[in-house]
Amino acid sequence: MAPTQAMRVAGDRPRRRKHVPGQLIVRLKPAAARQIAAASLQATTSRALMAAMPDDVRGPIDFLRDNFGLQSMKPLFVVGGDEAPAQPQAMALAAVHRSIARSATAPPREALAGFQIVQLKDGKVDAGVLKRLRASRAVDLVEPVPNRWLNAAADPMKIRQWGLRAIRWFDRPRPGAGRVHVAVLDSGVDAGHPDLVDAIEDYRHDGNGPRDFLGHGTHVSGTIAAVVNNSVGIAGLANCRLHCWKVFDDPKRAGDDENFNFDFYSKALAAALDSNIKVINLSIGGEEHSKTEATAFAELIEAGVIISIQRRWQARNIQRRKRRPSPN
Repeated sequence: MAPTQAMRVAGDRPRRRKHVPGQLIVRLKPAAARQIAAASLQATTSRALMAAMPDDVRGPIDFLRDNFGLQSMKPLFVVGGDEAPAQPQAMALAAVHRSIARSATAPPREALAGFQIVQLKDGKVDAGVLKRLRASRAVDLVEPVPNRWLNAAADPMKIRQWGLRAIRWFDRPRPGAGRVHVAVLDSGVDAGHPDLVDAIEDYRHDGNGPRDFLGHGTHVSGTIAAVVNNSVGIAGLANCRLHCWKVFDDPKRAGDDENFNFDFYSKALAAALDSNIKVINLSIGGEEHSKTEATAFAELIEAGVIISIQRRWQARNIQRRKRRPSPN
């Protein structure tokens, strides 16, 4: 199964950014987030919301709005019920309240509550700014959004599926995995491909188009579950059910082919909790450790979900599990 577009090897790419520019992850302490959620239910006017906003929360928000052009705040790890995206202008306090309230009440686990992804007009946030935000007694965590990119995929026509030979797949019957559900978080998938159309249970691409603009997600999905003996393409490892998530935005200009969307990535991770998904495939790379990502991985592992990885930083994320925050 050849990608829809030739993949460039990692050595051909310019050095990537370690972080997504103009984005921060901010987590409020659970007590502060719950206080704001309660106020949002009781307040009937914007004035009442302003009065209910604790100074330890209002201070960092005002600082970001006045100095860096706060454009939007969205709760992480919240699936469904999204509001219309904020316009590229100073964010209204009422919208901040709504986002914090959803982050406190809507995530599938308490350990994932309070996380916000913040979009700034001015992306020049240095270590001093992060230190100032962390000084607030209401803030539990502040970190830049880690950038992730697709791992280079070898040309299937060249390698002739050497991986199946390496695991002696041809020496025994294909595993019966029809009840196993696998999530593929990647560049999307060609959902109509004859080698995959019968394997895909669900495909979610948020506000992006369905097209797999790089072919990487289609390649990975085929490696896992391409239909066998249909005279098309390749043979997949097992006849499992695929849940595909497009966690990279469509390119906005030529050559801009990888735009990691941490917001949608967090939703995909959260969706695997309390679902029939038992394996998550992440054929993506990156250089920066993320406490936010590590928290989600710890919850998935505790829920019995296997995370299949092909990157160096991932093992560090799982091993360095963040200590559970106190309820206060």
